[in-house]
Amino acid sequence: MHIFLDAFNNYGVGWFEPFSHYRISFNIIYIADPLFSIWPGIACLALIVMRSKREERKKWWIMGLSLSGLYLVYCLGHKIKIDNDVRDILEAKKITYTRYFTTPAPFQNWLWYVVAGDDNGYHVGYRSVFDRKKEMDFTFFPRNDSLLIATLDHESLHKLIRFSQQFYTIEKWENTLVFNDLRFGQMMGWKDPQGRFVFHYFLQEPLENLLVVQRGRFKGWSFESVDSMWQRIKGNR
Repeated sequence: MHIFLDAFNNYGVGWFEPFSHYRISFNIIYIADPLFSIWPGIACLALIVMRSKREERKKWWIMGLSLSGLYLVYCLGHKIKIDNDVRDILEAKKITYTRYFTTPAPFQNWLWYVVAGDDNGYHVGYRSVFDRKKEMDFTFFPRNDSLLIATLDHESLHKLIRFSQQFYTIEKWENTLVFNDLRFGQMMGWKDPQGRFVFHYFLQEPLENLLVVQRGRFKGWSFESVDSMWQRIKGNR
């Protein structure tokens, strides 16, 4: 069941390994959503405490799985709404794209991270399910493939491109090239549209790539940043 559920977050899962490296990702729920996890957690604690022969045990595990399942359906409703709204907005803004996805921002399912673009670059923005106006602000990040000429023979680069499913940009930070995988979001991008991407890999300094998937995920978080996220979740009235 865990392998099945992993396909619903933005990390995805390689269901067809080793025959295919394609990762299945429905981008419906954030990988750590407390409202999804709390119900089986409560049920688990109840089952630990209860004696093994009590009939109520069945009710608890059914409750734990059922409420999580209902929450997943609730999240799917948000996904459908966000996708419909964003596609309308992209069409109204005459933004063309060949690749596109939406996925929840951290720890909730009301504020969504949006990426749309092509080989030239990607438009990135955020939309709340409570937004009433069919409007969005996008920030464009050029893909900068031309910067990769000096590193095309690096095996790690080709693995990164495959893993990113083409959702990547290249930047130069001081003396090193940085590979950004856009699927994992920005560092508080709803507050800072130019915020760095969480998944960034130093192509010319491989020893500096510890915890690459979550590097900087919570950098700069504070009460003010959480409040800014909450204000953005409340939507544009």
